Amino acid sequence: MNKIVDIEKYRNEIICLWYECFGDEGEYIEFFLDRCPNKLCLGCFENDKLVSMLFLLNGEVDGLSTKYIYAACTAHDFRNKGLMGELIEYSKHYCAENGIELIFLVPAQESLYGYYSRFGFIPKMGRAEIALKGGSESFDAMKTADIKAVAKRRTELLSSMKRFTFDLETTEYTVAEFLYTGGEIYSKEGENGFLAFTVKDGKNVLVKELLAEFDTNFTIILNLFENLRAENVYIHAPLVYNNTDIGCKGTKCGMLCPITKKANDYINDEDMFYSGMYLD
Repeated sequence: MNKIVDIEKYRNEIICLWYECFGDEGEYIEFFLDRCPNKLCLGCFENDKLVSMLFLLNGEVDGLSTKYIYAACTAHDFRNKGLMGELIEYSKHYCAENGIELIFLVPAQESLYGYYSRFGFIPKMGRAEIALKGGSESFDAMKTADIKAVAKRRTELLSSMKRFTFDLETTEYTVAEFLYTGGEIYSKEGENGFLAFTVKDGKNVLVKELLAEFDTNFTIILNLFENLRAENVYIHAPLVYNNTDIGCKGTKCGMLCPITKKANDYINDEDMFYSGMYLD
């Protein structure tokens, strides 16, 4: 049986299923349940026990209302029975009934692109990936933990490109979650300013998202990131910055499922959308 899940009533079952499938600590799961706004949980039940679930979060793709599928999972003993497929179809039906035009998801591994394509998902999301050798010079940028200011600026920097983005409230949650899990956010204003979400991985640094103004010299910004105290710096950024002389590659990182004809026609007419930083 599929249905909308009462998150408070089934809170403990959600936590147990999430932990079984992903191994996240209870505090992290509760952080999401308590702080992520406007979320909807859809679930499959067997004998009134929650055995498969996914969350739908609010977003948009270039003005088209969109739901983001998050934390999709099925209990080990109930896998290979088509339950997740039923939930995805139920999600599509829910979106169609509620005026939602697209669904966005990020396959956890390459092999799942084929699986989700069976349900109408199209690999239309991409980003640039850049690798730099790090150094030990001065890194001239200010670290910030101002959640609302970061969320507002991120929304503004993404507004002029074709992309998926959460609504402002959910963006604020993603920024809070990023900081909660140990990420660091750097911001620089003015000429060649930027916003960067960074994660340290031993001697390396991953910049999960690097955003800048379109009229900024992106190469100058990259030169600054070479000054991070790291052996290597790996950067994710919008493909739109490819008009520089840097070496980078484009990679797919998400899929869109059109619910309405308008959405289907629109995404088929466009080459690629930026998926940005998402909950993973």
